[in-house]
Amino acid sequence: MAAVAPAGVLLGVDVERGPALSAKGIFPGFDDAVLAPGERAAVAAAARPDALRLTLFSAKEALLKAAGVGLAVDPASFQVSTGPLGPPAGWTPVHTPGVESGPVYLQPVDAGAGHVASLACTAPLMVERLDIGKLPGQ
Repeated sequence: MAAVAPAGVLLGVDVERGPALSAKGIFPGFDDAVLAPGERAAVAAAARPDALRLTLFSAKEALLKAAGVGLAVDPASFQVSTGPLGPPAGWTPVHTPGVESGPVYLQPVDAGAGHVASLACTAPLMVERLDIGKLPGQ
């Protein structure tokens, strides 16, 4: 996956492989380490808890990358959502630690079967999926 944005727009992307994981989760303690309390409750009630775990983790990774802070900020210190975050949802503004100028916008990205992906940026932009094999000269 590649992403580009105009100058001055902070951008973060994340792709995770999954969501076919064990019923116990990604690793013991994952929920406490990564998810805010409302997200933990949503995962506990989800029909596919690991899919939601990975979606939330991918979203947090993309947001923190766009903020330029990465995992220096505790991902459990902020909440992304307690509801579904899958495509075709549009841009969702999220208050992200490390970005004081306003929200960072989050959008799930269809990365194909077996993956979850998120795109985050400081301005809601047009998103276009390009197949590299169909570009001119390929």
